[in-house]
Order: sequence, then structure tokens, then C-alpha cells
Amino acid sequence: MYRLEKNLKIADELIGYCYKKTGKHLNVDFAFLESETIIKIRVYIENLGKDCLEHLNETLCTSRQHEIEECFWMANGDDSFGEELTLVGAMVDKATINYEDNVLMIELRRIDGKVKP
Repeated sequence: MYRLEKNLKIADELIGYCYKKTGKHLNVDFAFLESETIIKIRVYIENLGKDCLEHLNETLCTSRQHEIEECFWMANGDDSFGEELTLVGAMVDKATINYEDNVLMIELRRIDGKVKP
């Protein structure tokens, strides 16, 4: 259950971000594999600026920080809707972001346990 709760918090934060950016036609896909979870977000957002994409890359494409994740994951989403992407970045092992033809695609991978990728 603990694994599911963290994954739902991550998805919730990304959905909030997309909503804040006036996203339409939002799709969320979870793949629960034996030792890894993959979360995919696909959303139509008109004219997502270069600054927003850079911010997404800076916050989501960081190294996973197990210590921060274990201490603070429950705070995710409690402050302001869509503003805790830094914590999401600390909770994932790999993030891939693509924006083309007004479609934002985010793929997040989480290795279960303390195993490093």
C-alpha cells in the first residue's frame, strides 16, 4: 500500500501542475512492474513556454533522494496545488519530458526499494 500511496501522490502533483497550466485531455497511465513503477502523463497544453519546460526539466530530472523521500513525501501536495515538483523529482529515479505539437508527455520511473538504477 505504501508504494501505491507514493505513486498516487506523484500523479496527483503532476495532474495539479497540468490543470494549473490549463491542460486539456489529460491521460495518466501507471505500469506496476515487479521492481519498478512507470507513471506516464500525456496532456494537451497550448503554448507551454520554454521557461516552463526548463523548470520541469530542472525539477523532475534530478537524482532520486531516498532520505528526502522517506521524510517528506507525505507533505507533497499539501501546500499549494502544483508547486511541489521538486519533491516529485526527489522521489523518482528517471524523468523524461517531451513537448511537441502542444502535447506534453512526462514519463517517470521509480525503482522500488533502495536499489539504485
